[in-house]
Amino acid sequence: MKISEKGKQTVLIIAIIAVVVIGFVLLNKTGKEDNEKQEVSKNATDTEEGELHYKEESRGEEVFEDIKYIKFLKFKDKPVRLSKNPQNNKMSLMDMKTGDLIYEFPNEEMYKGDGIWIDEEGISWTIKYDDDLKKILVKSFDETGKEINQAVEIENFEGTLFEDSGLHIEKFKCDERYLYILSYYKDKESKKTYRSLQIYSKDGKLHNTYNNDTVSIYDFDVDGKGSVYIQTEKSSHGPSSINKINIEDGLLEYLMPSEGEFIKYSREKNHVYISSPSGEAIREYDINNKKESGVVFTFGKDSTVLGKSPEGTITDFFVGKNNDFYIAITPYEEDEPYKFFAYREKEKKNNADRAVTLTITAPYRQDFLAYAIKCYEIKYPEEKIEYDYIYNNREEYLENNEQYGKQLTMKILSGETGDVVMTGGAGLVYRDLFKTDAFEDLTSFLEKDQKYKDLNKSVLNGIKINDRIRGLPISFIGYYYQVDDQLAEKLGLNLDYDNLKWSEVLKLTKIIEEKEPDAHLFTTIEEKEDMLITILIANMPDLIDLEKKEANLNQKWFIELIKELKECLKSPNFAKTVDELGDDCLQGSLFCSLNNNKGPGADLYLFEKYNEKNRSSIIPIFTGEKNSNRVAYTNNMYSINGRSQRKKNAWKFLSFLLEEEIQAYTWVPGSPINTSGEDKYIKVEEKEMINMNKEISRRFYKERREAYKNIDYLYDMDYFKKDISDPIMEYLDDKITIEEGIEKAQGNVDLRLNE
Repeated sequence: MKISEKGKQTVLIIAIIAVVVIGFVLLNKTGKEDNEKQEVSKNATDTEEGELHYKEESRGEEVFEDIKYIKFLKFKDKPVRLSKNPQNNKMSLMDMKTGDLIYEFPNEEMYKGDGIWIDEEGISWTIKYDDDLKKILVKSFDETGKEINQAVEIENFEGTLFEDSGLHIEKFKCDERYLYILSYYKDKESKKTYRSLQIYSKDGKLHNTYNNDTVSIYDFDVDGKGSVYIQTEKSSHGPSSINKINIEDGLLEYLMPSEGEFIKYSREKNHVYISSPSGEAIREYDINNKKESGVVFTFGKDSTVLGKSPEGTITDFFVGKNNDFYIAITPYEEDEPYKFFAYREKEKKNNADRAVTLTITAPYRQDFLAYAIKCYEIKYPEEKIEYDYIYNNREEYLENNEQYGKQLTMKILSGETGDVVMTGGAGLVYRDLFKTDAFEDLTSFLEKDQKYKDLNKSVLNGIKINDRIRGLPISFIGYYYQVDDQLAEKLGLNLDYDNLKWSEVLKLTKIIEEKEPDAHLFTTIEEKEDMLITILIANMPDLIDLEKKEANLNQKWFIELIKELKECLKSPNFAKTVDELGDDCLQGSLFCSLNNNKGPGADLYLFEKYNEKNRSSIIPIFTGEKNSNRVAYTNNMYSINGRSQRKKNAWKFLSFLLEEEIQAYTWVPGSPINTSGEDKYIKVEEKEMINMNKEISRRFYKERREAYKNIDYLYDMDYFKKDISDPIMEYLDDKITIEEGIEKAQGNVDLRLNE
C-alpha cells in the first residue's frame, strides 16, 4: 500500500518523536536543572530596561586626505578636532562640546605635518620630514601663526619613511619638557613592522626608545608630571597590559592586565580609559589601586554607531572631565567620510516601551548574532528582538548538547519556539527534521532577495532536502587542503585536484616512498580514526540509502579502499603526526588539512608563512569513489518556525544577516555565505594587518573560494559514522578480519536504520 506525502510526513514526525522520548523523560527527571537553565535564559536575554544611556550628538562628517587630521586635541582646555570651515575651506578647530568652530589656522604649516599637537599654552607643534634638507624637523607656532624659535632637528629617529617622504607616525605629543613620538619601524631581522615610542628632549636629543625589543606598544598617553602610560599588545613579552614609564630613569613598570587598544589618561582622576580591541566598549582603570573600575561606555547601547564594524572602526576618542566622551570613526572604504560624535549627557531609555517584534530561539549566546541584533535594532529602531538562549556560550552548551538537542526537537515539533530558530550547531539532526513542515521553505524568499546572486549556491544546495531549503546557513565551516606544489613537481604529479578520489590519494604513498623517502603524504594533528572517518564521510552516501532505509557495506570498491588505507597506515611515509601545525604547516608533506572553523581568516597565517619561502596552493577536499560527496558544516544556520505568525519579520531579519556589512563581521563563525561580504572582510583585514603580504593573502582567498564551490552536503550521516568506524578500526588494529569488520558495521547500520 502506498503512503501519501502527508502520511509519510506523519510517520516521520512519529519517528522523530520516538527518538526524543528518552531525552524527554530524562529532562523531566532533571526538572530542577532545566528550570535553572531557563532562568539563565531569562537573565541572559540581550535586552535591558530603564537604564541610563548617553545622548548622542553628531559632530559632523568630513573627508580628509590624511588620517592624522582626525585625532582629538585640546585647545584652551576644550576638546577639539580639525575641521574645514565650509565657508572658506580653511582648516579650523571645532569645539567638540558645542560643534562650533572656535579657531582658524593662520597658515597651513601649522597643521600640515606628519604629526600635530597643541600644548597647554596653546602652542601648535608639528613634526615633518624635510625632503630638501633630508632631516626630521619639529616646529612650534603661536596662535598668530608665527614660528617660535628655530626648528628642532630630531636625531636617531627609527621610524620608517613613506615613498612620498612622509613619516609613518601614529601619534605625536609634547609636554613642558619632552617630545613623544609613536611611529612604525621595520625590524631588520624579521622585516616585520612594529610600533616604537621615542622620547626626546625639546632640543631634539633622544632620551629613550621603547620598541619591540623590550615591549610591544599599541598606544600611549602622558600625565604631564613625568610618567607615560602605555597599552601593550599581546606578544612574546607577555599578555596585553597597562604599563608605566618613569621618564627620568626610563624604568618600565607593569601596572595591571588590560585588553585594549587606545589609551587616554585623566589627570583629574588619575585613571586611564581604554577602548576594547573588539570596539565593544571603553573601560576605566584606576591607576592608584591598579584595578579595573569597569565599563563606562558601550558602543551600540550608548551610541548608534559601533566601535568596530565592517563599515569603520574607532581610531580615537577623548574623555572629558565629567566622563563626556568624544568618538572618531574611520571608514574602511576610501573617499568615505570620517564621522565624529559627542556623548555628554545621559538620558533614560526604556527599552520595554517597544513591543517585541521577533523572538529568536538558540541554545547558546553567539557574539555574531548579538552583534547582528544590535545592528538591526540600530537600523530599525522601531523593532525589538528577544534573543532567547539557554547557555551563555558554546562551551557551556557542548557539555549538554545531546540533552538540549532532544529538548529542542520536542519544542520544534510542538511549535513552542521563537519565530526564528538556530538550527545549525544546535544539536539537531536536521537531515530528518527538514523533511517535515516544522520549518518554512525559504526557497522563494531567497530567490526574490537581491543578495541571492552573491550567495554561495554550492552551500545552499548542500542544505536542500527534498528540493526545499528549510535552513539558511549564514556562514559555513569548510575543509580544504594545502598542497606543496614544489614537492608535487618533484614527484612528477599532474593531478586533477577538483576530482581527486581518496583511492587515488592513498596510492600516492607508494610514489613518495620511491621518489622522496624523507617526505610524507600528510602532516596532521589527527589520529588514524579521524582519517578513517574523513574517508567514510566522503563515501557513506554510496553505502547507505536513507530514503529506502537500505545499506550495503559489502561492496568490492569499499573493501578495497579500506584495505588500501590499512597498507598506507603501515608506511612511514603516510602521515607525520604533530601536536600542532607550526609556521611550516606542511613540514615536508604533500598535503595538510585545514579549515575555517575559527573564522574567515583562519589558517591564512599558516599559508602566508609557508609561501614566504615556498610555494603551495589551496585545493578542495578529496571525493568519494562513486560520487563527489564533499561535505561542509555550519553552526550558524537559522530557520523560520513553520507556525510563526511573524514570518515576514523573520525573513526580514534573516535577509539582514546576509547583508555585506554583517557578513563581513570579524567574528563570524566560519566563512560568510555572501561572497561580497567575504570580499569586504578581506578589505578590512588588509587595512588592519600591517604585516600582511597582500599578494599571498589574495591568492589564499581566491583559491579557497574555488575550493568551496565543490560542496555537495552541509551535513553528514552523523551517528552512522561511529557505527561503521568502530568495527573498521578493529580491523585496522589487527583485532578482526576485514570480513568480520564489514559484517559488524553492516549490523550496526541495519539496526539504526530500523530504529
